[in-house]
Amino acid sequence: MKNLQEQISRIQSMMGLITENDELTNRILDKINQFGMDSLSKAEKQFLDNKSQDVVDDELDDIVSIDSGYEFNGTVNVYDDYLDDKRVAEVKFIYDETEEWDEDPVEYKHTGELFIDDEEYYATMYTDEDYNVNSFDLHDGDDYVEFDDELEESLLEFFKKVGDKLKQSM
Repeated sequence: MKNLQEQISRIQSMMGLITENDELTNRILDKINQFGMDSLSKAEKQFLDNKSQDVVDDELDDIVSIDSGYEFNGTVNVYDDYLDDKRVAEVKFIYDETEEWDEDPVEYKHTGELFIDDEEYYATMYTDEDYNVNSFDLHDGDDYVEFDDELEESLLEFFKKVGDKLKQSM
């Protein structure tokens, strides 16, 4: 029976009958099946409530869809040596995972890839139990990377926005 259901799901997906919204619903239902209702975030519960009433909330759908591979985009202020001036750079954080980092007090570690323009870094941001970002580390594959104070502050503000969005999804 399970094999038949998988085939039906695959065919529906190929035909475009399953929407991203249905995939979110299935992911949440799988989470309930595996961990119970108490494992759901407020956003996931609201998503299911909206779904049961045929209410569409694109912003809520976006929050609930945060999963490994989710991209957070923004801008940061950088100093450009070539121009000898400040400029705005595109920044993108591709979220990978969250894990508990410390128990007393509770802290979480969120990891992923950070792109500043075309430069790629491995990023770790640290939050308290309420997902308030208090610090971050960037690694280029060999060493930890440090930037000038203004860029560090601009990156911290970006990561705080990422933390706010993660808080809504957890």
